[in-house]
Amino acid sequence: MMILNITFHIDDEIHANALDYLKTVYIPDATKSGKVTDARLCKIWSNGDEADGHSYALQFSIADIDALEEWNAQTGRMLNMRLVERFSDKMVGFATLLQEMDL
Repeated sequence: MMILNITFHIDDEIHANALDYLKTVYIPDATKSGKVTDARLCKIWSNGDEADGHSYALQFSIADIDALEEWNAQTGRMLNMRLVERFSDKMVGFATLLQEMDL
């Protein structure tokens, strides 16, 4: 099992709208195919001044890299394009793929 972690930074100006969009549109559309599951949205806290915006980590479980590539081709790129069209440079993000390890 792997974790797809997408970190977003959202400007104050669009914060409420962008957060609502993630919860009501982005996450349901991302999980619709069943390739990514178990969505978790986490606020990222920092010791610095949050006056310039808010950061979040959105995580999904995914079976393997093949499933991720298929999801990205069918869904992920389209979702990213919609974010750019809707929020421009007021919401930016990057993805990290994590592999769970046995303790």
